[in-house]
Amino acid sequence: MHEADFATEPSLASGSAVAAAFDVVPDAVRSGLDAETPILMIYEPSVIGGAGPSRLVWHVRVKSAAGDVNQVVLVDAASGAVAFTYSDIKHAKNRSIYDHNNVAGSVGTLVITEGNVPGGAPPEAVLAYQYLGDTYDFYSTRFGRDSYDGAGAALVGRVRFCEPGYSCPYANAYWNGTEMRFGDGFAAADDVVAHELTHAVTERESNLIYWGESGAINEAFSDIFGEFVDLTNTGGTDTAGVRWLMGEDAPGGAIRSMSDPTFYGDPDRRFSANWYTGAEDNRGVHVNSGVANKLAYLLTDGGPFNGQTVTGQGISPVAGLFYEAQANLLVPASDYFDLYAALRQAAKNLSWAAASRGTLEAASRAVEINLPGNPVTVFSDGFEGTFPGSWQVIDQGGPPPYSGIHTEWGRSAYRKATGSASAWCAAGGTSPSPAGGNYKPEMDTWMVYGPFPLSSTTQAWAEFDVYLDVEYPFDEIFWGVSTDGVNFDGYPVSPGPDGTSVGVTGAPGWSHELFNFKEIPGTLGQAQVWLAFQFVSDPLAGTEYEGAYVDNVVISKAPRQRPSAPSTTRPTDPRARGAQWRCRVGRSTTLGSRRCRSTATRWAERRPARTARCSLVTQPRSPDCDPTWKPSIPTTPTSTRRAGATTCSRARCPRAESARSLSTPTRWTPTAGRPSWAAAR
Repeated sequence: MHEADFATEPSLASGSAVAAAFDVVPDAVRSGLDAETPILMIYEPSVIGGAGPSRLVWHVRVKSAAGDVNQVVLVDAASGAVAFTYSDIKHAKNRSIYDHNNVAGSVGTLVITEGNVPGGAPPEAVLAYQYLGDTYDFYSTRFGRDSYDGAGAALVGRVRFCEPGYSCPYANAYWNGTEMRFGDGFAAADDVVAHELTHAVTERESNLIYWGESGAINEAFSDIFGEFVDLTNTGGTDTAGVRWLMGEDAPGGAIRSMSDPTFYGDPDRRFSANWYTGAEDNRGVHVNSGVANKLAYLLTDGGPFNGQTVTGQGISPVAGLFYEAQANLLVPASDYFDLYAALRQAAKNLSWAAASRGTLEAASRAVEINLPGNPVTVFSDGFEGTFPGSWQVIDQGGPPPYSGIHTEWGRSAYRKATGSASAWCAAGGTSPSPAGGNYKPEMDTWMVYGPFPLSSTTQAWAEFDVYLDVEYPFDEIFWGVSTDGVNFDGYPVSPGPDGTSVGVTGAPGWSHELFNFKEIPGTLGQAQVWLAFQFVSDPLAGTEYEGAYVDNVVISKAPRQRPSAPSTTRPTDPRARGAQWRCRVGRSTTLGSRRCRSTATRWAERRPARTARCSLVTQPRSPDCDPTWKPSIPTTPTSTRRAGATTCSRARCPRAESARSLSTPTRWTPTAGRPSWAAAR
């Protein structure tokens, strides 16, 4: 620059400099490129630690419409050569691509790093780089997820990789727990790349066991998000003829159809003749994924199937639905029945409108995951006839000795989900509340049905409609099941933060709840089982509202169609049981408190306590029921626990705990004295 004859006038036109700058950008990401007005400047390499003479250059900034290119290129204003270039994208992504060149035993050569795609990089490596970025962007822009672990983990891909012990070139692709490995040609398929990266997301979220039904759902999640990326990015083949095909750009072409799984011999319904029950493929994880694939297709594009007509919701809502289930609701051993319940809860969590939730129900019925096949109604009651009918109603309210307050469950025509009446917590007894009035302090009333048989079945479920208007969490309704008529396990039905149930429109109203009996270990297969609803209120007067209504109680069971051989025992994850309450029914003369012990405290070492606001369906399947939950450990106990138990915050024990009694007006209670609720509040 200090030379007397240093040229300060360019001999290269600015338009030629722009063309040279465009050539720096890889072909795979050249779509929609534009350049800012070139600026003439002097490039001194020593300023950035480089070597070489000073040069007169055109400073050209190249950008893409998609935002994935922001390249600064310094083009020599005399020769037209590129003097220096760098990407000016402040990367959240961190991609590294290795090429193994179809050499068995090769450790691979690092050919691409984040923001540095050499012009001579192998085309398949460039595509892997692009498609990993597309998948990252899909999860990032829609769900705020930073890489597969949510914490910015590096994305490592190996292309033209040869798996030891297999023929080379290798004809497959897989996620190995830390990186993605692609046999020759497989990284050229955008849905395959997104498929493998989604396996990494699944591993860090629901961690679905790669076997049987949970493994089939695992595979389906990868197919679903693989296709969603394929349908929304700018790469790959996107003609109408290949929509919903998995792997159309891979060697050999597509391997599965999500719109018609039967085209490749896969099932499109849970009880399809194509359902695989053998030992191969980890008991059909790739085959039986067709059921969830068909579900995703129906929910997205819509259409008639298996007697149902489904209205398409589009990619973004359906992607959000499956992601919510994946990230917040499913657990490792989840099966298709659990997936149905998780998607229903996900729709609630995401505030899907009533019509959209109806679409989900129709699609779930179409692929036969909403209920097991061949269901048999064990019991149903819409409270249209004489009450109590088949129910046993008990009043255990009031102060010691808990002989009742003469207000209990009864039939009410004031509110009903359907028909002419429902069961209301305060409609019965010799001192009922007026219709539409408020419940009373110190209520403890049970409504019990049973015994009924659940023998010769491995699947059973109960559904009911509930309307709540309570001072939550001090007053609430609890449901539970028992195998002896004395000890009940179950869950409280949690309303919204204002104490009211949320109807299908999102406003206060009737909520339809469903629970699976298998979530209460030991109930399935029993000859005698009882179902109970309990309503309790605290002693503080003046804070009562309408209370709890129950309608359309249905208990169903079905013989489960499971493979006869070989068999496997799925592990039971304690997180799947949620914030469960264990309650006892029996006779005792000792005094006690109102709240029974929460088995959620059994898992305190695994997961900190939190204030859960959950619907019934979520509780068995979500560790915490609230996708916005962040870990926090309570410090000051605010409610009294019975002797021998540890103290807990109201986040874990919404009020002082109790033992619940049933079948007789007296109760089994702890030996400690009854705690003061007012103090606990």
